[in-house]
Amino acid sequence: MRQSTNNKKSAKSEAEIKPAGKTTPDKKASVTDTTEKSANELAIVRKALAEVEELRFSQGLNVAESMKLESVSVALREKERGLIENIGTEISEKINASSMSLVELTKAMKLKNKGFSKIPKTLDKLSDLLTLVIDIAGKIRK
Repeated sequence: MRQSTNNKKSAKSEAEIKPAGKTTPDKKASVTDTTEKSANELAIVRKALAEVEELRFSQGLNVAESMKLESVSVALREKERGLIENIGTEISEKINASSMSLVELTKAMKLKNKGFSKIPKTLDKLSDLLTLVIDIAGKIRK
């Protein structure tokens, strides 16, 4: 009875396995969407892996079943590694994109700061000029 349950679960696990490696995200989907999808898929793969590992170490398996579960376990681990790599790449792309926008923001702030520094300099020159005009006017009155 136990062995028939094991066969059903291993067949289910095999059906869930997809080839390992990089998946190409849809260009229309945002990085956040693909990261979330990858994280959900990773959770499913990890759950399936836990089930396969539990079955693999259960008593009463013949050699063929044990070998089959071993190959399923290896395939799930490869899929897990591929998903983790994809998530890491997507997060890296997010960090790079945000750092680029910070660089642009810094450049914009520097340009605005230059404009702001021109106004006080001009006001200082006008103030000096007005002081000079007042001094001259005071000397003319005397």
